[in-house]
Amino acid sequence: MSVATISYPGVIAYKELQYTQTLGVDPDAISLTVVPQAASIATNGTVTITYTGQPSTSLPDCSIDSARTTYNSEGFVTSVILLDRRELWKTVEPINGRYNIIRNDERDEDTEKTLRQLVEFLLQACGEASPDVSRVDNNIYPEVNWFCTEPRLALSALMREWGYDVALGYDTEDVVVHEIGVGNTLPTDAVMMVSSGVDAKLQPETIRVCFGPDVLQARLELEAVALDTDSVYRLFDDVSYKPENGWEKVDPSGLTELKATKDNEEFVLAMQSMYRVYRVKQFSDGNLKVPIEDGETLDAITRIFPLDNRLLEKATTDTNSTQRKYARVYGVAMVPEESNDKGVLVASNIEDVLNVRFEIDGERGLVFFTDPMFQTKDAGSGGFGDVNFKPAELILETSFAVRNNTTHHFPGYHKDIAFDASGTGYATIQWFTQRREGIVSYGDNHIANVVNNTNNQASLDTLAAAIATASAGKYSATVSQMVVYQYPRLALRLDGLRQQISHIISDGDREPGSHTIASAGMEFDRYTKSRHDRAVREHMMERIDHQTSSAVLAKKGAEGND
Repeated sequence: MSVATISYPGVIAYKELQYTQTLGVDPDAISLTVVPQAASIATNGTVTITYTGQPSTSLPDCSIDSARTTYNSEGFVTSVILLDRRELWKTVEPINGRYNIIRNDERDEDTEKTLRQLVEFLLQACGEASPDVSRVDNNIYPEVNWFCTEPRLALSALMREWGYDVALGYDTEDVVVHEIGVGNTLPTDAVMMVSSGVDAKLQPETIRVCFGPDVLQARLELEAVALDTDSVYRLFDDVSYKPENGWEKVDPSGLTELKATKDNEEFVLAMQSMYRVYRVKQFSDGNLKVPIEDGETLDAITRIFPLDNRLLEKATTDTNSTQRKYARVYGVAMVPEESNDKGVLVASNIEDVLNVRFEIDGERGLVFFTDPMFQTKDAGSGGFGDVNFKPAELILETSFAVRNNTTHHFPGYHKDIAFDASGTGYATIQWFTQRREGIVSYGDNHIANVVNNTNNQASLDTLAAAIATASAGKYSATVSQMVVYQYPRLALRLDGLRQQISHIISDGDREPGSHTIASAGMEFDRYTKSRHDRAVREHMMERIDHQTSSAVLAKKGAEGND
């Protein structure tokens, strides 16, 4: 005769055990119904289940959730609820860390960890010394930001995102991370009942990987503006304090001709802004068409605001890291002669990079120069005499995103990866930490001569393929099945296909006998929250970490170190 036994420290006589194994970071509950006893029951310990002809199963480090005695039709019974060792994962030290930081479209090698390494790190932080993570993708590098974060919540978020989940190890077994939908079929012997079905999940035809907003490096024509009395920047000829004879005879270096005819407020405004503030007018080739193949013609140059203050070009620093180069200005202007330090001004060439100090107000498309930027009809040698002055011809080269005329968003590149020809629609994966970056190249006459443009699209295509492969398990449909066995199958283990196993061990009074229920591709226990419900709850708890991460990424962009 087959006999089942249960042991837990302090329990003298049991009536029934019900234990449903599930995937995830939440602990499973072991429900013990025992004969009331005077002796105390241990608050933690190992549950051991044995059955004739079956290997025993032990669950070490269980904790009591509750123990209470009630009265019902059976008389007095004591119900003990134990939680497996994943309950202890809630008490481990929170973690801090940022990994796979993307700077200047490159991954910082010092922060690199693959998805597999991240999962292993988190499980070890939970107290699992040697988790089996061999099934986790080792070619993806998700950017993560953890600040005082519970390891189990970070683990749950990663596994949910990439289509994995964790199965608890029993006895001395290690925990194992499985890809959802991938695993072993259920045994077909000693079966009392079989029920088959199909996972109702709708498979996509295409996996779309969406990257962050596109950014372009190009050159922009500037026009001189001045600050008017109503705090608005206007063209020289439109300001209220324009001299009767115009600006040609007003020396930019001191505006002395203006000081004699205008009140102090107007003179101060002129000194602050005349020849010192320039505004983006259009692209350097003289129109509003984005200078790339099939570029959109903008309805206003403000569609590219805010401007960045850096280029997409990179330079190596003295610490052997890379950073974006700062924006630069080209143009025809009177600038200090390099061969002397006496302030003698000479005319530059439109192709020259001007080594002058300036700042960019990206939101308004304004460039503020420390010194007046102007040109004359006579190059002179510092003494201008009877000459005419006019604004410099300036070209700003910097980077920016382009806002769509109709939808008003900043478009970004996406890559479509075929998944299932018989599927429907799209499954979307957001990978906003990287983006398509394009650099427009110019010929000798860079005002109107666009030679070509290059971008990093090919590398994004490669990345998108790897991302789609790593996440495919989330979208794979599986045939579902539930099987009831004639006796406890204690050797059964969860995997990516076997998603729930329930053991019922009874003394025969409450249940007709001991048995096991197992499922593949589905969860059957209505008293246990589904993986989806557990994930929703964990997601809500993890949101604050996501918000912190988003704030950090936004700060990186604002600092030009994206």
